[in-house]
Amino acid sequence: MKLLPMIVFAFSRAGCLELAESLEPQISFTDGFTKGLIMKFIKQKLQRLDEKDRELPQIKSLSALLVRGIGVHHAGLL
Repeated sequence: MKLLPMIVFAFSRAGCLELAESLEPQISFTDGFTKGLIMKFIKQKLQRLDEKDRELPQIKSLSALLVRGIGVHHAGLL
């Protein structure tokens, strides 16, 4: 953890998300307190979306990554 934060570059949209999702599920860069803060933040922001949009696979996938302290950014994100 002493080498964090870390940035990894991928040269495709698909590659960007694949790399993040390929990390072992038990890998997390956040502690319990921080996870709680992230979940609260996500919940607040998702309230701005239509209810059906909150259930989109992309939303669920990215939310799960963010709680673990893993973020992705590519040209296709709004």
